Amino acid sequence: MSLERIFKALESLGLSRVEARIYVFLEKNGAHENVNIAQALKLHTKEIIHSLKVLQDKKIVKATSRETTEFSAVSFENAIDLLIKLRKEQARNLQDRKMELLSNWQKMKSSYENN
Repeated sequence: MSLERIFKALESLGLSRVEARIYVFLEKNGAHENVNIAQALKLHTKEIIHSLKVLQDKKIVKATSRETTEFSAVSFENAIDLLIKLRKEQARNLQDRKMELLSNWQKMKSSYENN
């Protein structure tokens, strides 16, 4: 599988291109500080910091507490499993809110038609 196909697969599971690039970098190269990641990927540190937070929230990147914080990636298989689980939870939440959304839509639509 080409690197581009891996990026596209990760994007289809909810990662941005930058998040996918960071994840792949860490998975291939091991733990690194955010500054080193930014230099290696030629991205701004602020963008890296934001993306690392998103990846941590998705539990596919972890921060180590040492003298300086380093970030590492979970295995590719675990990342895929976690991202699929997250997508399923999002779909379930949307399904659970379907009736509420439809009701709100009808109210808005009626309000618009009455004006």
